[in-house]
Amino acid sequence: MEVFKISNSGDFEVKTAYRILLEDHLAPSAEHHRQSHAENRIWKLTWKIKTPQNICNFVWKLMHDRQPTMQLLKNRGITDNGLCPLCNCEEESTSHLFLLCPFARACWHGLLLAVHTSDLIGISVQQWLRELIVSHEEVFMEYMQNIFITLWTIWTQRNMVVHEEKQPNPMEVVLKVQTLYCKYKEAFSNHLGSHNKCSRANIEPNTVAGNWFYGVASSKASSTNGTVQDALMEAVIIAKNYGLQRILFLTNNKNLVQLLNKSKNPAWQERSLIADLEFLYQNGLFCNLLVVPKFVLDFVYAVAKLAT
Repeated sequence: MEVFKISNSGDFEVKTAYRILLEDHLAPSAEHHRQSHAENRIWKLTWKIKTPQNICNFVWKLMHDRQPTMQLLKNRGITDNGLCPLCNCEEESTSHLFLLCPFARACWHGLLLAVHTSDLIGISVQQWLRELIVSHEEVFMEYMQNIFITLWTIWTQRNMVVHEEKQPNPMEVVLKVQTLYCKYKEAFSNHLGSHNKCSRANIEPNTVAGNWFYGVASSKASSTNGTVQDALMEAVIIAKNYGLQRILFLTNNKNLVQLLNKSKNPAWQERSLIADLEFLYQNGLFCNLLVVPKFVLDFVYAVAKLAT
């Protein structure tokens, strides 16, 4: 004799069986909802940090583990050498580069941020950042500004070592972090005082080749193409955060179209843009570029400005 243990009477009941199936179905959904809510909270806090847009974009990619480290490039078959270019001892993962590499540890040690990397062995840099963002919500802005700037400066120093054969210098990173923090703090404070509303897009206005690039005012690119690529990536990330899945860009920059259509070999500065767009494409975001004359761009911009 078989007994239906879930029922008080021991008899099979369709209503009870349906309730059990419904609970099993909803339990993962509720857990997914909780995880999604926590993730959204982290992203909202992340974008509140008052640093230039390019640094926020960098942190966004880092938290998705999309920075083109040697380990990532080796896994993709782009290079045979996955060793960290700063220490040449271990493979260069994001966690190694920003937390465990002797160079990174020297940088953190030189800053007054109480980051003890020896306590972070076994923790990914992504997990560390998420926990840091949540735990420092009350004393959030100043501390996280310094963290973001430090991560960004380690990355730029690493790129100079890789691409310009510069000798790594932790003290240079420490001094640059302190300089950038004071610079950005003053810039955001001045802007907030004069306009009562602070927007990172208005910090450090930048012109290149006589043209103004709206929405990418924090770009430090030294060329027109570099600035346009910064603007493109910034627009893509903002569109993704708004839930958009298909984006059409109008441009008169033929070099950019050739780059994204892979009809030219990318320079090292352009490879990260290609990798980022491929990652977003794999996650359901589709971008197309259409070459149009400049007067069309001017007209579309004027209409968009009127609409907003």
